[in-house]
Amino acid sequence: MSILKKFASDAAVYGIAFILPRIINYVVITVYLTNKYGQTEFGVYSKLYTWIAIIIALLTFRMDTAYFRFASKEKNSNTVFSTATWVVAFLALLVSSILFFNPNILAHYVETSLNIDAIIQVSCLVILLDCLESIPFAKLRQEGKPKKFALIKIIKVSAIVLFTFSFYELSSFWYSITSNDIFLSTSVEDRIMLVVFANLIGSFVSFFCVLPYYIKYLRQPDFSLLTKMLAYSAPLAIVSVCGIFNEYFGINLVDYFSSNENGIQESGQFSAILRVAILMQLFFTAFQYAGEPFFFQNADRKDAFFLYARVANVFMFLASLLLILILVNVDIIKFFIGKDFHSGFGILPILLLSKLLVGLYYNISIWYKLTDKTYFGAIISFIGSVVFVFSSYQLIPILGKEGAAIASLCCYAVMLIICYFLGQKYYKVPYPISKISYKIVLALVLGWWFKIGFIDAYFDNIWSRLLLGNMIAVLFIGMILRSEPQILGRIPFFKPKTPNL
Repeated sequence: MSILKKFASDAAVYGIAFILPRIINYVVITVYLTNKYGQTEFGVYSKLYTWIAIIIALLTFRMDTAYFRFASKEKNSNTVFSTATWVVAFLALLVSSILFFNPNILAHYVETSLNIDAIIQVSCLVILLDCLESIPFAKLRQEGKPKKFALIKIIKVSAIVLFTFSFYELSSFWYSITSNDIFLSTSVEDRIMLVVFANLIGSFVSFFCVLPYYIKYLRQPDFSLLTKMLAYSAPLAIVSVCGIFNEYFGINLVDYFSSNENGIQESGQFSAILRVAILMQLFFTAFQYAGEPFFFQNADRKDAFFLYARVANVFMFLASLLLILILVNVDIIKFFIGKDFHSGFGILPILLLSKLLVGLYYNISIWYKLTDKTYFGAIISFIGSVVFVFSSYQLIPILGKEGAAIASLCCYAVMLIICYFLGQKYYKVPYPISKISYKIVLALVLGWWFKIGFIDAYFDNIWSRLLLGNMIAVLFIGMILRSEPQILGRIPFFKPKTPNL
């Protein structure tokens, strides 16, 4: 099996591991809850999970990436596993305990008008379990066991979906026939608690599945190795936190910076459309899960630079196609989203373009990990967060959720530009910029301008719009294959020539 075929195979399995659970979860959280929750409830729920994601990113401290780096260098990878695990376990136990016994600390930043202390305490247990399972999952990836990785992820999200649906429907049914809230009432707090508690059950099931890794491999940490791993991962932790912040904190900023009293409703609407855009993010994350081990394992190849450039070009072809497919099939997506959220779909093209830039950034940012210059990643991510907050502060009071979408686009554009030019200085990968730019522009012209400006303007029938829209996707494929007939083949298309891959 060629190196690119092996990468594609792993990416496909990790895609199933990451995308399938997220799609199942998407059906419950976005489709189900936007039809059950109002904009306020969905806004509070989304703000809570934004904070959960940021805290988990901070506490795991990117020790998973440090594990990849040092497991490939150290003779005893189990020592690396133990050291990384003890770091994450200490941080997770410390912070989750503080928040559990002082829930008002986090509750204040989520929603001050509701009594959500109990929800915060359950969320702390979710945070703890999700952190504790992070290094065992990294070990599965490092050992090349994507199928087992996928199975556990699917089991976890299936448990969350099952219990969310069961709790919500059974409690609602009981309340409807008895008007008795002996189990759970229909208050906003309790309706949110249902989903968080279901998440706790799923996290416990997942942790139980990886518990054998603790029993088999966990030993005392190596403190000399610990210093090296912390020095390597600390900048990446900033990258991770800033990444979560830039990706999801717009939900919170819409509420904080809104110039009207409906900030939390705007926040809920922005969150619902952001979740649609994250359909692209699922593809990017599947790529990243397979990509990190792949890039590290092939860093010593003589043709590594050309290999990375080729992967980036193929990636952008698939990502641009996905952008078009989402835009031209938005009428189908709307069918599943609650009607209260439909007015927010105008920001979808901007958010999708932002996600496209994120995907490209994932590709080209590998240079600072391979050269151990991870501090550059922290600097770039921090600059992106500053741009995001400043742009949000300026635009949200004027444009509302549209301002948050534009701020996100500005953030990722700045990060991408800085990362590319620094990468060309320290790790000069010959990315085919003209080909990548052509794909982005073509996707925007066909999927955004032509779809909205022509098809939506002149065709009222939904089936006509869907037919013509998907013909646009076929046209995009044809135009790319005509200009780059070897893009999906084995024959290299770079100059100078590279060996067959």
